[in-house]
Amino acid sequence: MVLALVMLSACAVFAQVPEAGGEYRQVGKFSSRNIVWIVAQVKLMFAAFILGVPMFALIIELIGFLTKEERYDRLAREFIKLSLIGFSATAALGGLLLFLIITFYPRFWNYMAGVFKPTMWIYPILFFCESFTLYLYWYGWDWLKSGGRKVVHLFLGLLLNLWGTALVFMTNAWATFMMTPNGLDPETGVVISVWEAINNATWHPLNIHRLIANAVFGGAIAGAYAAYKFLVAEKDEDRAYYDWMGYVGNMVAVSVFLVLPFAGYWLGKEIYDHNQQMGITLMGGFLSWLWIIQAIMIGILFLSANFYLWTGMERIDGAERYSKYIKYMLFVLLVCVLVWSTPHSLVASLEEARRMGGTHHPLLGVLGVMSAKNTAVNIMILTTFLSFMLYRRGNKEATVSWQTAGLTIQWVILGLASAWVIYLGVRGYFVDAATRIGFAPQQVLAVLLAIIAYTAIDFPLFKNAKPMGSIHWGKIPERSQYALFLLALTFCWLMGLMGYARSALRQHWHVYGVYRDTSADAFLPTLGQASLRISLSVIIFVVMISFIFWLGGLGSIKEGFSGISRRGIAVFAKMGAFCMVVIGGFVYFANSIPQVEHQPPVEIGADQDVWSLDQATVSAMGEKLFFGKGTCGLCHGVGTAGPRAPDLKDVAKIAGERVEGVSANKYLVDALVDPGVFLVEGYGNIMPRVDKPPINLTPQELYLVLGYLQGLGGGEITITKDDIPGSDQAAEPSDEAPSGVVMLGNAEQGRDLFFGAGTCYACHQVDGEGQAVGPDLSEIARINTAAYIYESILDPNKVVVGGYPPIMPVGFGEALGGKDLNDLMAYLMTLDGSGR
Repeated sequence: MVLALVMLSACAVFAQVPEAGGEYRQVGKFSSRNIVWIVAQVKLMFAAFILGVPMFALIIELIGFLTKEERYDRLAREFIKLSLIGFSATAALGGLLLFLIITFYPRFWNYMAGVFKPTMWIYPILFFCESFTLYLYWYGWDWLKSGGRKVVHLFLGLLLNLWGTALVFMTNAWATFMMTPNGLDPETGVVISVWEAINNATWHPLNIHRLIANAVFGGAIAGAYAAYKFLVAEKDEDRAYYDWMGYVGNMVAVSVFLVLPFAGYWLGKEIYDHNQQMGITLMGGFLSWLWIIQAIMIGILFLSANFYLWTGMERIDGAERYSKYIKYMLFVLLVCVLVWSTPHSLVASLEEARRMGGTHHPLLGVLGVMSAKNTAVNIMILTTFLSFMLYRRGNKEATVSWQTAGLTIQWVILGLASAWVIYLGVRGYFVDAATRIGFAPQQVLAVLLAIIAYTAIDFPLFKNAKPMGSIHWGKIPERSQYALFLLALTFCWLMGLMGYARSALRQHWHVYGVYRDTSADAFLPTLGQASLRISLSVIIFVVMISFIFWLGGLGSIKEGFSGISRRGIAVFAKMGAFCMVVIGGFVYFANSIPQVEHQPPVEIGADQDVWSLDQATVSAMGEKLFFGKGTCGLCHGVGTAGPRAPDLKDVAKIAGERVEGVSANKYLVDALVDPGVFLVEGYGNIMPRVDKPPINLTPQELYLVLGYLQGLGGGEITITKDDIPGSDQAAEPSDEAPSGVVMLGNAEQGRDLFFGAGTCYACHQVDGEGQAVGPDLSEIARINTAAYIYESILDPNKVVVGGYPPIMPVGFGEALGGKDLNDLMAYLMTLDGSGR
């Protein structure tokens, strides 16, 4: 709450009057986007906390109900109390975030509110239902626990989670629409279906992904809380209880975490299917090193979880017989982490990309493709599952008559699943991209079936097992508790990294391909810069959640005890130092890898004459576009086959021979603006049109790229302006009136109309006057024909300039009288940049 008041005060004092007609605002010298970013990320972490903890509590309470063990009920109740305190902080942060978005991005907020207007009423209703149910669930605990009403209390816990899930689904609709917009008219960009806008390509995958992630987060936070309480406990019974609590938190987190990568596969696949260019940019473009950081962090999660299980075996009598397997499992995990952390595309300079023939390392590139990465993560999942199962049977010895056969079958199941996963991974190198993508679900299915089959055998195998000893709760080395802290901290940081990935995926678009970000913050910061913002968000969350944990512990403090002991302070200091070292390590690694600040592409527009440039200049400019804005190098190699598309080194030589009756120039042009027409055998139809969003090359840029391709190897550039579609429309303005229009208007009266009753100035600027909501019209007559201008008045949504929302009133032109229309046209035709 204090943070919210400080931020509100700062915004109220420093918020400046925006330029560009209310489009963007700043806070003094601080970037508004950085402020929104940090507040949004902290809010997201708290949202995951208050959504994940009730999931964890419900699971634990249900286990207690079925097993009749009181400690499970106590554990669930303890965490719901913490969730109750955290709920207020989450609500305050949500209100602050809404205030910041409305203040800093008013026009974008209006656009999104217009698209999702019905949901803006549903959200507060769901929030009220969740709040009311949470209070009933907490305050009715004792009353519903007695008298056989426990089932009613469990139902309230389920209802609480349903309300929270509905809220997540609602907010996910807004977030995924920005990534994969749907329900829009393809020509005008106008929303025609709110439901289709909600039910976009990535809505369901993100719903499932975040639902699983929240459950993992709840278990991880529970484990970290238990670790701290274990370290400060002075009584053996307290240490035993919190040791058990940490085990339960880790068990829930790891069990659910094992299926999280599968949800990630689904989300990535839907992004790729919706827009292949977006998918390629996500996995192989400037974001490729982000996934190396992600791989390292997920590797840390797997290693930490396994380390905790291996260390936990020290408190189990009989588990020492499995210690001989640990070194082999560790070796497998480390090899898989190394494979998974191998970059797919390198952040290379133009000269480096030229030497390699693309952005892929000739040796390491083979480990960077998804066939290798999918194989690695599936093997890690199987290894972690095996660690958990060995831990589970640590002090048990099977007594059933078929124990030898059962154990043999279990090993065969794991062996066959591993072999199939590896086979598909290797096979992926010898098939086309479309087939290779289909192997991932098969690997996932094999692992899931193996886990289910292994578990189905394990339960009856050890149902009446002979105990080999006891589990000595509380007799676990203290170093194990740091693994629980590392799990929670890494997961928090990983959440921030994935938030950056989802935002960066849109590049310089608020809504990808629909609503462009034209602010000064439209660039994407480097991973090093992003790591600082993510780390600050994590530190703020850790400090606030630590305060909530301390506050929640006050209710259980006995009279006369302050609740703060020297031991507690010492442990908190050590944990704080540990957290800072871990976060510092993440920041150091993120800043040590290649850094790229992804700026919005600078377009070569209609006012730039590229047609008369010499061949060397055309080739040089085209090469920059090829590896830059055009993103061609993500799939194509030059001198070597690319990972997804053919080598283009000799494309100019073979273009005229590929299709009978099609000239080389037409083949090259069509291959860029209609790439599905001429497919090379063995490659899928994955290339987007480069003259449409999001790549959106201008006719001039198309000419330069084609010139570069023709000039490879010293070839002659034969492409001309006449070969490029659309090159004549923007480059050759005409003062002639369109058919049926008589240019007899009065330009002075047209200007008065533009800045007066016509209110054109409310969205357009001319020589700095007016508001820059729509395109600047200062030189409209120089770059467009009279026919185009006339059509834009009468049918404004027929052609919408990229980067601007389609908000011009459709009936505006029809509302003008004939004289007013002629006057306005006469004035607009004087705007040729001459200053008349």
